Amino acid sequence: MNRIRLSMWLVFFACSGIAQEPRFIQHDIGDENAGLAIHTIIQDNQCMIWLGTARGLARYDGNAWHPVQLGHPDSAYQVSALFEDASQRIWIGTSSGKIFYLDRFRKMHPFDVDEGCPQKSISAIVQDPQGNIWFSTYGEGAYVYTGSRLFNFDSEDGLSGEDIYTMICTPDGEVWLGTDDGITICTFEKETKRIRQLGLKDGLPDQIITALKADQKGNVWIGTFEFGVVFFDASTRRISRPFETNQMDKITSFAIFDEHEIWIGTNAQGVWRHSIEDAFAKQLVGLQNFKQGQVSGLLSDVEGNIWIVMLEGVLISGFRPFESLTVDVPEIQTIYTDQKDQLWIGTKSGLFRVQENPTEQSKPIRVLSHIPLNITDMLEDRFHHLWIGTIDKGLYVFDPVTSNVKHLGSIIEKGGFTIMSMAATSREIWVTTLEGVVSYPADQDIFKESSPEFQLLSDPWQSNLHFVFQVYVDSRDRAWFATDGKGVFCIDGDQVTQHVGNDSFEIKTVYSVCEDHKGHLWFNTADQGLVEFDGMTYKPLGVKEGLGNLNMASINTCSTGDILITHGKGIDIMEPARRHFMYYNEEIGIEDLAPGLNASAVNSKGHVYTSGQNKIFKYYSPKNKLSIHPRTQLTAVSVFDKEVDFSTENHFSHGQNYISFSYVGLWYTSPSSVKYLYKLDGYDLQWKESKDNTASYSNLAPGDYTFSVKASENNFFLDEPIASYSFSIAKPFWRKFWFIGLMTFFSIAALYWLIKSRERRSGRQALLKKDMIESQLSALKAQINPHFLFNSFNTLITIIDENPMKPEVGVEYVEKLSDFYRSILQYREQEYISLEEEWELVQNFTYLLEKRYGNNLRLHMDPPQKEGFILPMTLQMLVENAVKHNIISEKYPLDLFITCDEDGYVTVKNSLQPKSKPEPSTQFGLQSIIRRYQLLSDRKVIIEKNDSSFIVRIPIIKKSNT
Repeated sequence: MNRIRLSMWLVFFACSGIAQEPRFIQHDIGDENAGLAIHTIIQDNQCMIWLGTARGLARYDGNAWHPVQLGHPDSAYQVSALFEDASQRIWIGTSSGKIFYLDRFRKMHPFDVDEGCPQKSISAIVQDPQGNIWFSTYGEGAYVYTGSRLFNFDSEDGLSGEDIYTMICTPDGEVWLGTDDGITICTFEKETKRIRQLGLKDGLPDQIITALKADQKGNVWIGTFEFGVVFFDASTRRISRPFETNQMDKITSFAIFDEHEIWIGTNAQGVWRHSIEDAFAKQLVGLQNFKQGQVSGLLSDVEGNIWIVMLEGVLISGFRPFESLTVDVPEIQTIYTDQKDQLWIGTKSGLFRVQENPTEQSKPIRVLSHIPLNITDMLEDRFHHLWIGTIDKGLYVFDPVTSNVKHLGSIIEKGGFTIMSMAATSREIWVTTLEGVVSYPADQDIFKESSPEFQLLSDPWQSNLHFVFQVYVDSRDRAWFATDGKGVFCIDGDQVTQHVGNDSFEIKTVYSVCEDHKGHLWFNTADQGLVEFDGMTYKPLGVKEGLGNLNMASINTCSTGDILITHGKGIDIMEPARRHFMYYNEEIGIEDLAPGLNASAVNSKGHVYTSGQNKIFKYYSPKNKLSIHPRTQLTAVSVFDKEVDFSTENHFSHGQNYISFSYVGLWYTSPSSVKYLYKLDGYDLQWKESKDNTASYSNLAPGDYTFSVKASENNFFLDEPIASYSFSIAKPFWRKFWFIGLMTFFSIAALYWLIKSRERRSGRQALLKKDMIESQLSALKAQINPHFLFNSFNTLITIIDENPMKPEVGVEYVEKLSDFYRSILQYREQEYISLEEEWELVQNFTYLLEKRYGNNLRLHMDPPQKEGFILPMTLQMLVENAVKHNIISEKYPLDLFITCDEDGYVTVKNSLQPKSKPEPSTQFGLQSIIRRYQLLSDRKVIIEKNDSSFIVRIPIIKKSNT
């Protein structure tokens, strides 16, 4: 069995080509927008993406392109600049110099000032720390708007040129302008202009500056026309070349991801990526699959997507945290990252090291090609030697510096040729084999030992550790052994502890272990999903709690503390604190993933590598937290299909009662996975689930309402943000107080006249009414008998079916049924019976029901009043109705309460748990009770229903009324 499982552990990869970058997708912006030039892109505070195009402004929600009208419908504006300020206004600059802005409710306004707007194209818009809005132009210098006045910076003020390509504001409040003659740095405070220059004498290699980008520390990335990228270090105030390349042409745009890497857009050479840790930049070859053109804008969004827009009408995005390495290496069985973060690949036929190339794609290089290695696991010791475990030749140790190899072979007297897993604590290197577990001193250089000695773990534990899937070392330097059928063993110094679960569930086979940032251990089990162990208790986490797949190949913790879970359908990321899952498959390039068991690795920066069918996926663990929820927002409210301004309008007339809501859950990583829950408080009793992004309500009654909606990308709506809109519908005039008062006056007058006219006929009608009541009451009584008989026989049939081998149960039930039916025959001819008699009747009836339902039916009765009366069989019918229409099971027991209230009512209350398929109902029982009381009593039967219970209140008839 162990050999079979070991063979399943090995992974086959059939690969071709080399790539190491995110998977890019081109978005469909509609046939009507084909070839439409896109000049700029931003994401606002509400996370909506806005695009400036040759035909104006548009917003894009991941599914659809929505044009936004600027100015008069007949006017056409080319949007050249976009910016959102601290007040959530979106400023829109056009090629004609005309400026607009959207307020925070996204209503369009023209920007009009006494000084007049620019007449030249707006190239950029920024805001400084004082709240001033800056506009740069191509031909008129720069403008600054203080909120009341507009000021101009031009050559007379010291600008080196009035043709400005780009503009940024650094964290210290300086506004940088990229011109044909270097960089001009401006400040404006108390209407005082200050200007200084950066040029060739300051270290710029090119005086034409076409792109600028500042990071959070105030460093500035500078794009030039001919000499690529330049870097300004804010701490040293020096300009340097971060990397050398002659392949870049004019730099058009920048985007910064996680303050770690800079993305560079060019005029004709596509997009490049540069990590601050490297001395080179790489061109993204994956973009060559799409239409190429001038990159006009780059954006890093809150989810971790990188957006690329081109003048040729191309909109592309890629989810940056995941990138893939396609390798031409067959049958990968394990991967490993050493202390230098080099990636090693162990296969069925040898060892490979992934070589990072400055200008080319990464590729695997064969190592130790002269040795046939069937590799199962790898480990680097503190002397930087690579330990290589094999499936049939024991242990090898390789020195990458000298290329020396030491073959130790068997490391146990009776075997040890099959190495399963290895890990190192500060004291020992642990090696597991099919014949047992051994350790080696971590501080001994194995190359200097002529006969290395491995210490076999002593019994009684050794016999339980012959098949270990993984050895894991936690933050407390403890070694954890995931076993086949024996749970998890922990070795802490000389103490060994076995973990097999608790009384509610048992942990048997465990494939892997990892630790989150709270120090909790997570076990990847064969049948319990993930199990969290906090040192005291075990908490399973399965599919119901959001786990994407029980058949997990590996689990690893990245630098943020999130857990990366690899399985056959994709890769999931879980935030342990909230147990929130994000699922990734097609959007990152996973199609038919065939991951190897524990074929994963974590490098020194907390980035996770995991192997798939023909790729190795790398998850870049961002330092800055990415958004993990769709951002839900209302986009439109319509009354009879006519949009209203829902930012200001929330009161409607009684005729405006057909209302539609449009909304969107922004999740650009995978828009198709978004689902919605919505509810209209005041109308809906519970949330409704939908894939649509519209909801409509017709014929709404007058009242106050609140529409709420939330979105989820993973089908779990636990703590998702909610968007809401409150409104009211007015009453019609005939329901208002003045009209009701007027009608009341006329009604009283008419009623007085009617009473006087009817008094003359009252004597004759009283006798007629008495005859009618007696007739109707007799008819109602006649209907009761078949109702009880039908249900009694049904119950008897059920008991006989459920107890075919116990006839005495049926006999006992028949005897009780006979006694009960005798009481029915006795009481049916009476108009009233005492509460004590009705109480006894209900208790007898409940006995019959308990024979069927057992403890799943629970009756709670107060003592009856001694002087009260009730219509016969009233309470019994209510109990019978509750049993008929509600679920009764061990999971959902039915509680019934019968109480006598101080206001002269008997209350029958049952928990509301309706059957998924309602029983057919004649509506006779409850209607019969209501009609009987209408005929015989002035007090009404009261019926109440809420989310949790159904309540019927029956008036008690006093003795004087009988």
